[in-house]
Amino acid sequence: MRTFKHPFIVMYKNKYRLKSTLSLLLILSISSIFYLSTNLKQKDVSEEPRHRSLVVKLDGGKCIWAEPKHANQDLNQELFTTLMVGYPGSAKRAAYQHLEGLTELITQDDYECDNYGDTRYAFYKTQYPHHEGVWSWGNQADQTIFVLQNPRKALVTYLFLLHEINFAKFCFEAYSLLERVFTLHPPLASWFSWREERFSAEINWWTWHLDYWMENGLLRDVFTHELTTLDHFAKLRKPEIYTEAELRMYQAALKNVEPTYDPRCVNDVGDCRPAAVATEEKITSAVTGPQEISKFASVIENKPGVDVIEEPWRQCVWEKVAVEKAHQARYEEDRAGPSMESYVYTKDQVQVIINELYRVRDKYNSGEWLSNPVAQDVVAYLNEYIEENEQFLSTME
Repeated sequence: MRTFKHPFIVMYKNKYRLKSTLSLLLILSISSIFYLSTNLKQKDVSEEPRHRSLVVKLDGGKCIWAEPKHANQDLNQELFTTLMVGYPGSAKRAAYQHLEGLTELITQDDYECDNYGDTRYAFYKTQYPHHEGVWSWGNQADQTIFVLQNPRKALVTYLFLLHEINFAKFCFEAYSLLERVFTLHPPLASWFSWREERFSAEINWWTWHLDYWMENGLLRDVFTHELTTLDHFAKLRKPEIYTEAELRMYQAALKNVEPTYDPRCVNDVGDCRPAAVATEEKITSAVTGPQEISKFASVIENKPGVDVIEEPWRQCVWEKVAVEKAHQARYEEDRAGPSMESYVYTKDQVQVIINELYRVRDKYNSGEWLSNPVAQDVVAYLNEYIEENEQFLSTME
C-alpha cells in the first residue's frame, strides 16, 4: 500500500508541519463507492415500460431508476470522455450523479489507490491541479466541464471530508473509515484552527484553480496569480515540502517569465477550457436544477458511446437523484454535529473572499473573454456569489 503523495498540511507557530492525511481525491472517490456497492431496487409499475439501453422510460415523462454501468469496453467502439473538474469539496458529486442518471454510465475518480487497468469511463472527476488531485486518466479525456461552489462553503466542506477519514495517511486506513464519510461535522474548534491556518492559502487556491482550467492550463503562481514556470508549478503542488514563504520567494526571484502551459493540457486533452460550467447551488435547487444540468447534457449528447436520455424524461431523472436520492448515498444533510451555519468566518475573511471574487470576475468580464460564452456564465455566477457574500457580510455582528 502506497503512501499518498499529497498530504494535507497545516501551519503551526509560523512553520508548516505535515499532518497525516489521505488526499481529498480519495475521499471524493469514496463517496461514489456507497452507491456502486449498493443494489438499487426498481419500483413496480403498472405501465408497460419502454427501454433505452438501460434507463426505463414510462409514459408521461415518468421513469425508473437504473444502476449505472461501465461504458462499452470494446476498444473498437469509440467512447467520448468528459472530465468534471472543481475545487476540492465543491460538490462535483452532485453533478456526476445527475450525469450518471442521464447516461447510465459510471464516473471514475482521480485517485491512485486501486489499479483499474485499462477500464474505460465516460466521465472522470478531479480537483487537479490542486494538490489533492492527480492526473490519473492520461489522455482519455476529450473535453472538460467545471462545477463551481461558493468558496465560503467550499472551504468548509473541504475540511469536513478530511475530518471524516481522520486525516488518514494510507489507503487501508481511509477505507476502514468508509462508513464515516458524509456522517460527521467536525468539532467547531477544529474548524477555527483550520480556518486560521489555511484560509489565506485556500482562498487563493480556489481562484487559481478556476484560472487554470479557464486559461487552458496556463501556469500561474497560487499567491500572486502571476505567470510562472513549470518547475515552480510542480513546487506549488507539493505543499508538504515547500512552505508558503519559500514558494513566494521562488516566485519573486523569477524574471521575464514567458506564458507556459501545462503539457498535460496540450498533449493529453488538447484544450482544457471547459465546454460548460454550472454551480452546485443551482444544480441542487428544485427551481433551477434540471435546467442547470441541461447545460452539461448539451455538451455530452450525441457523443460517441454516450446515450443521453431524451428531454421529456430529464426532469424525472433529476428528481430521482435530487429528491428521491435514488443513488442511496449519503448527503450533506446526513451529517451529524454542529449546524453548517456554525462554521463561521471573521468579517475580514469574508471581505477577502469578496475581494477575490471581484478580482476574478473583473478578469473574465473584460477583453477577449467578453466574447466567450462560458466565461460570461462564470461572470454571472461570480456576480451571484459576490452579492450573496456581501449580503452575508452585512448581517455579521
